[in-house]
Amino acid sequence: MKKYLLFSFVLIVFCISTSKGATITPDSLQHLKQLAEQGYARAQCNLGNCYYYGKGVTKDYSQAVYWYRKSAEQGNAPAQYNLGYCYYYGQGVTKDYSQAVYWYRKSAEQGNATAQCFLGYCYENGQGVTKDYSQAVYWYRKSAEQGDATAQCNLGYCYENGRGVTKDYSQAVYWYRKSAEQGYDIAQYNLGVCYENGQGVPKERTQAISWYRKAANQGYNSAKGRLNRLLNPTSDDIKTNGGYASAVELKDGGTKYWKVSKGGRYGLTDAEGKVIVPTEMESLESAGTGYLRYKLNGFWGLMNYAGRIIIDTDRGYTSIGDFKTFNKRFSYTMAGYKGECDVTGRQVSKIKVETPPQQQVVVDKEETPQKKEIIIKHDPIPVQQWQACWACGGMGTMGCDNCGGSGTKYIGDRLHICSRCNGRGIIPCNICYGNKGQYITVYQ
Repeated sequence: MKKYLLFSFVLIVFCISTSKGATITPDSLQHLKQLAEQGYARAQCNLGNCYYYGKGVTKDYSQAVYWYRKSAEQGNAPAQYNLGYCYYYGQGVTKDYSQAVYWYRKSAEQGNATAQCFLGYCYENGQGVTKDYSQAVYWYRKSAEQGDATAQCNLGYCYENGRGVTKDYSQAVYWYRKSAEQGYDIAQYNLGVCYENGQGVPKERTQAISWYRKAANQGYNSAKGRLNRLLNPTSDDIKTNGGYASAVELKDGGTKYWKVSKGGRYGLTDAEGKVIVPTEMESLESAGTGYLRYKLNGFWGLMNYAGRIIIDTDRGYTSIGDFKTFNKRFSYTMAGYKGECDVTGRQVSKIKVETPPQQQVVVDKEETPQKKEIIIKHDPIPVQQWQACWACGGMGTMGCDNCGGSGTKYIGDRLHICSRCNGRGIIPCNICYGNKGQYITVYQ
């Protein structure tokens, strides 16, 4: 879990005209200098900002420190913080954590939230003071309660790790959320970790992804890594996160899935590990593009990759073949029968399977141990026999299901020729596809 402040900005300014990114005219700069030289503390602080950012003057950290000090010595809290900041980073003065803490404390005791946060950070890391987690929490809390996002995140970190307080994940989440909702990227990342691991909140993958994405969109690299791992998990990730014995990649078109197993049973998850089919199946196999066959209680069924059952196992199928793209059907077998069904699971053919008689050996009744006469009866000869289609009665056509056989159809208040049958009122039979029937095997 990450926490750190990353003090990359934070000089406090009073006047927008002297803030970072703003412009200042020569006249206003001259007036500001006059006020500063007359001893006005706020003007001195803002003149320090001009030198710090190089606004209207050449950037000069030494001059910035000079004016910050004049203002700070008059008790100006923002200038005290800014002077501490310069000591902390060694800008315009020799780096000196003790002096940084001295001026942070001066500002913090006047209620400056940013100075309070920095002072807490110094206590947490033992910079310029003896390391003291309790004091760190004290100052973080003062700053956090004023709405400082960095302090809120750091206070959450202390609760998560039991630094200066009793470890409390729910309080960690509370402060991380406060900070994250203000857009602080590290807090957004930390809150995502809590959701991913179920610390202080129920484990919730979608929430983890949401907070990681917010932090990643701000360029936070750790969040980018976690987000990528959740959205594109490896086999080991799927096994670890789901407690599976195995995870095998399946692809349906360009979409990725995982066939997972647990306790000798199989199931299906999406690419991110979300369960589609629980691990309850005795077997689970691809049955062609868009379909899976599964085995349960000794029989086979068919489903799609969304987990919707197309053929239930209660039909008693002992096998189901792969999807045939040329006629959009599946072959099946069941006790004493075989046939084909369509993509809705409706049987379009069902043929009784005649089991050929077994080869028989007849032994002469007057057999002797020395001599036997053996008569062999040959198997019946299979013959192909034409069977008329049951749906169209061997006609090869049927009434159009779009216009009801009339050849025309109203669209709005106008009568149009049916686009399906082109006005003929009939279409090829959708069972035999115009073949009028099919050959079946019989034995003679």
